[in-house]
Amino acid sequence: MPDLPPEQLPAATPAVQFVAGCRFCEILAGQADAYWIYRDDRCVAFLDHRPIRPGHLLVIPRHHIDHVDELPDDLAAHLMVVSKHLAARIRQRLRPERVGLMVSGYGVPHMHVHVIPMHSNNDLMTQHEVMMRDGEIVFGTDQWPLAEAEQQQAMQQLLQGGA
Repeated sequence: MPDLPPEQLPAATPAVQFVAGCRFCEILAGQADAYWIYRDDRCVAFLDHRPIRPGHLLVIPRHHIDHVDELPDDLAAHLMVVSKHLAARIRQRLRPERVGLMVSGYGVPHMHVHVIPMHSNNDLMTQHEVMMRDGEIVFGTDQWPLAEAEQQQAMQQLLQGGA
């Protein structure tokens, strides 16, 4: 993966399939601003405009794809490889304790991978993990109910095998 200085990054180009009203398609078409970090012929990465931590990046395909399960396998692999290389760059340059990857599917209806410098496990948590414990706000999923064994087995059968 090339590590080009900003002035050598390829120019913005429209998504292969532009979807009106999609903020990321607008960014790809140059109709909205972004702080670019990486570009190639299949995906781009730019800084999140509402970062969890400084250096929080979004990696998106140039082709408008809404859901992660709609990604062609080779593009899914490419997005992960690019995310991995950008995570290494973040580790080297920002020195966080960890770099987390997350695909949440919310916010913008254009598939995207969050690459997030982390200084604690709380950096990947959302409001759904916020709890009060002994008068203190804490983050975590340890208070969520455990799934019943029967439910787990049924889900396993449902999701195993074939396409």
